[in-house]
Amino acid sequence: MASDRTNSYFYTASGGALYQKNKVNGNVVSLFPANFTLGTVHSLQFDGVYYWTLERQTSGVLIRKWEIVSGILVQRSIFSYVSDAMIDYDAYSFSVDYVNTTLSAVAYIGSSTVPVIDSSIFNVGDEVVLGPSTYSGYTDKKHIGTIVSKDATNIYLDVPLSYTFNVGNGVYCSRYFYLFNKYAPFTTSMGSLLRFNASSGVLTSFSSGTIFSDVKASCFYNDKILFVKGNELIYLSNGTMFLYRHMAIDNLGKDRATTLNTYAIVAHSDVLYSLRDRYVFYDSGVDEWDEEVWSSQYNYVSSSLLSQVYFIEVKATPDIIHVVSPPGVPTSTSDITIHVLDQYRVPLSGKTVNLSTDEGTVVPITGVTDSNGEITAVYNGTTTEKMVEITATVV
Repeated sequence: MASDRTNSYFYTASGGALYQKNKVNGNVVSLFPANFTLGTVHSLQFDGVYYWTLERQTSGVLIRKWEIVSGILVQRSIFSYVSDAMIDYDAYSFSVDYVNTTLSAVAYIGSSTVPVIDSSIFNVGDEVVLGPSTYSGYTDKKHIGTIVSKDATNIYLDVPLSYTFNVGNGVYCSRYFYLFNKYAPFTTSMGSLLRFNASSGVLTSFSSGTIFSDVKASCFYNDKILFVKGNELIYLSNGTMFLYRHMAIDNLGKDRATTLNTYAIVAHSDVLYSLRDRYVFYDSGVDEWDEEVWSSQYNYVSSSLLSQVYFIEVKATPDIIHVVSPPGVPTSTSDITIHVLDQYRVPLSGKTVNLSTDEGTVVPITGVTDSNGEITAVYNGTTTEKMVEITATVV
């Protein structure tokens, strides 16, 4: 699954073709047959210009780059990686990095100067793609060139432009693709993240660790590599492959213990779309978790990448107190601490929290979290000996 970054369509590849699907209802909008045989695609990525596919082979993996031309999915590059003494290739997922900006002025045919909104994202030596053009007479044309120099407002290419491009036309660059391999170089005891040059397909570096084993879903978003591991969405810094941060995701089954498979992810406009074979939800009518199984059809569930309330921790100190004696005169209390965090486990300040209990009293019954994401209260016991439930609700 891939996104065209317009919030309108998703793309899938199967049966020798690329399918454009309506994001709302899943209906096929367009079909682009491939000009070469296309096997089972385990991962599909889009870099703004090209579609990339990952296929598994008997003793390795196949990475291919495609472009839609006149309604046909045309193969542009193919990189075959066969297991050898150094690396046993076995992967289900990969991601393609990309940077992009737009033209700040018309770039005319015959010129090597390309005026751009943001030149800082590019490096000398980057191979860039301009287009597709919307300029009259050059509609849908693209130009590929290498940056030889740049300044604050322009990039300068090694060859003059073959076409003219309009203000707002795109300028794209993909430097690397990252393969989540089940095994690391020279060992099968852990996995690895292998980085390849996107133009030549040459392995440039790698990072090893068990965290990279058996990754099924990944993508590239906002200059970060994202992938699902367990019940977390992991962010890695592009280039260094170092851990940037991680986010809790709800991918548990209705038993709230089994981790569901995520087959692909796409991030767009601060929303994560996860491809699964079922949807799990809380049915308040019967007060239990349930699921909608999509049979042989997959669908997506979405979750926000923007900070929001995710964890509410309630702690009582002490957690066992005596009953009130004599009646009506509290002789024992418990200090209550409520900690509110987002999905990245960052404390959230300024959140209003309401407190309630099924026995006794809590004072105060409402509060606003401080800079540590906390509020405090006091629980006063009663003459009843029982397990007491205190509920914290963020409003």
